[in-house]
Amino acid sequence: MGTVSLVIAFAAGVAAEFINYLLTKTALEKKQNVGAIFPLRTLVAAAFLAALYFVSKALALDATACMISGALGASAGLAAFTLILMKNNKKGGGTDG
Repeated sequence: MGTVSLVIAFAAGVAAEFINYLLTKTALEKKQNVGAIFPLRTLVAAAFLAALYFVSKALALDATACMISGALGASAGLAAFTLILMKNNKKGGGTDG
């Protein structure tokens, strides 16, 4: 169960950043103030990490390993989705287009 839980934590981190990607993409498409989205993005990331911690404790998993795996997934997702947003913005899909 150890390796499986780490993979699930990684995937959950990517999923949390996908939610943040959708929030930012929607704000860019509607030409809203993207800066107003950042507190919500931070809330999503913090809620993910808190949920990950409490779920790992409730399932008697190593919380530290799950948190590291989840944070790596969130970092990888953030990098990938930021690149996607940048490519879309260069094509005229963002506020500068």
